Amino acid sequence: METIKRNDTGAAVKDVQRKLNQLGLLDDAYVDGTFGEETARAVREFCFQHRLPDSEDVDDKVWAS
Repeated sequence: METIKRNDTGAAVKDVQRKLNQLGLLDDAYVDGTFGEETARAVREFCFQHRLPDSEDVDDKVWAS
C-alpha cells in the first residue's frame, strides 16, 4: 500500500476519512477526499490511542490497526 499523507486527494483519502469518522475522530464536514489539517489531526489521535509512533501519515502499520 502506498502511504496516504497530507495534501493527497481521492478515493483512498476519503476511505481513511470515513473510517476516522466512524471512530469519532473526524467530523462529517471533513470527509471530503482531501487530506488536510483535520485529517492529519485525526490520524495523529488514532496513532496515540493505538500506541503507534506519532505520525499523521497512513502507512501499512496504521492501516492494519
